[in-house]
Amino acid sequence: MARAIVRDEHLAEELVQEAFLQFSKRQNPDQVKSPLAYLKAIVRNLCVDSIKKSLRDAELKGLYQEDLIDVSLGQPNINPEHSAVWKSEYQTFETVVNELPRITQQAIWLHLIDGLEFRQIAKRLDISVGKAHYLVSDALELCSQKMNSKATKQKKNKN
Repeated sequence: MARAIVRDEHLAEELVQEAFLQFSKRQNPDQVKSPLAYLKAIVRNLCVDSIKKSLRDAELKGLYQEDLIDVSLGQPNINPEHSAVWKSEYQTFETVVNELPRITQQAIWLHLIDGLEFRQIAKRLDISVGKAHYLVSDALELCSQKMNSKATKQKKNKN
């Protein structure tokens, strides 16, 4: 199942091993009514998380390669327009995040920069998983609103 989802045999094996580790760390694994279904759910979730992380990494890599440097030529290939837009958007995002409460800032950076899952964020910040999810979701929604608002204002100013 994992191989079909991630389409990488080695990664699939790692994810299945991680699923077994998570299952074995559960407080009472013998009380799970359907261990196979439970393991499949863990594997599926790990696969989805892995794909999301790969997409996020590829998107960041694409931004760097397209906007900042052409690695194949070993020469800077600065695209001023793309670079300026990316920097402006990042600055807006960073400004919005810096206006958030400290714990929300920590949660969003742990999620976006460190790539931590909500359970890992919860453990690190000593909060519930639900609270970690809420903090990250709320921060992303607020950032999206502010960035869309800024983009709308810029379009109006150009016209």
